[in-house]
Amino acid sequence: MAGLRRREAALPPPPSQLRFSGVGHPECASRIHPTCDGEGSGVGVLQDKAQEATSLDAQPRRSLRSHPHPHPPHKGEGGGDVAAQQSGTSSVENQASESPPPPRILVRREDFRIQRLKERRRSLTIFVVDASGSAALHRLAEAKGAVELLLAEAYVRRDEVALIAFRGTTAELLLPPTRSLARAKRSLGELPGGGGTPLASAIDAAALLAVAARRRGDAPALVFLTDGQANVSRDGEGGRARAQEEAAQAARALKALGLKSLVIDVSPRPNPRAGELSAAMGARYMPLPSADAPALARAAAS
Repeated sequence: MAGLRRREAALPPPPSQLRFSGVGHPECASRIHPTCDGEGSGVGVLQDKAQEATSLDAQPRRSLRSHPHPHPPHKGEGGGDVAAQQSGTSSVENQASESPPPPRILVRREDFRIQRLKERRRSLTIFVVDASGSAALHRLAEAKGAVELLLAEAYVRRDEVALIAFRGTTAELLLPPTRSLARAKRSLGELPGGGGTPLASAIDAAALLAVAARRRGDAPALVFLTDGQANVSRDGEGGRARAQEEAAQAARALKALGLKSLVIDVSPRPNPRAGELSAAMGARYMPLPSADAPALARAAAS
């Protein structure tokens, strides 16, 4: 026994660090000297040098931090998504920061979060343009210019647009919901003018289209460009008083649906009829002379 101790004393002291090749295993260092670090760093540090180097066991392991999961989240109960990347932000990191860290990290139920993803609703802007004779042709041109400004805003937001025109005795869907700016501009440019003002029929047609869009899960908004002066009733007959009353009824029915609406008064000067129409349908009111591009964009978005 004494001879063995003399032979050990004659051995040179072990090096401060033991380095391995990239294909080696740190377990080998543990077999060479039991005080070597076996954490997989490729460097074995002796205990007498522990005060000079930062111990790996004294720090939280960075690999235990939460990172985005490369795979899609799993579906949880109730249709939510279990966000695995949110695990580890509470007790897991607390355990990892302990000194020394526990031999096993426990993931508890409360470490998981349910992430509910809400899909953005598609927006649909329905333009309802008064192309009747009461909206003079030069005002119709200005109304078309206002619609083009709003079309450009809708295109930037990737919203859908639709175009309803009313003149003569009926309201007509000239352009079904689309994202095509070219189609919308073409339909607007080909819009003729003149004839009576079937305002109630136009409001009815816009409401039907908006309700259908809402049932599909879309978010519809209506933009009326009119002077508010109706002179054709729903049955196509003339008579200003009856046509005006039907338009007011249609406006109140539209308000009851809770649809977002905007009335742009295309009269040369603010027309009380257009103001009354916007109030009846609970819409915002804007006279066309003051409807520049920024104002139109703000009014349509609000």
